[in-house]
Amino acid sequence: MKKRTKKIITVGVIALVFIILLFPFRTGLKDGGTIIYNAVLYRLTFWHATNDNYESGFYEATEFEIFPFNWINEH
Repeated sequence: MKKRTKKIITVGVIALVFIILLFPFRTGLKDGGTIIYNAVLYRLTFWHATNDNYESGFYEATEFEIFPFNWINEH
């Protein structure tokens, strides 16, 4: 194989692995509508939970965690 072909294959494999690490899986919690997008490199949580401590009756927030902190505190 030529040197250029090896370089193209290497870049393609690295890009494919990076895409796989960024692909999220969606999880919904039964607490009022919280949605979690969890990937290997990050976790994005849209909180929408019932809570009587708030005037509206819901706790609403957005949380973003990056690797390695997204694996420390599992929901």
